[in-house]
Amino acid sequence: MVVERFVNVGEYVTASTKIVELVQNDPVRIELVAGELDAAAVHVGQAVTFEVKAMPGKNFTATVRLRAPALREATRDLVF
Repeated sequence: MVVERFVNVGEYVTASTKIVELVQNDPVRIELVAGELDAAAVHVGQAVTFEVKAMPGKNFTATVRLRAPALREATRDLVF
């Protein structure tokens, strides 16, 4: 996906001219957090559904690929 365009149509470019910035949007890597009471329920391979503030009401589905080996001591939550 193009996130930024650095030149306009008809503009002269050379081999070293930066034209666009591309980003990969599939797959998207996200980091979710589960509280201490819910941490035991999170497993690799599990499907999770989540929503983002920028798109309220729209649900996304992902698969847990990595799970932290322990809770974070300061916050008592689990990153996955």
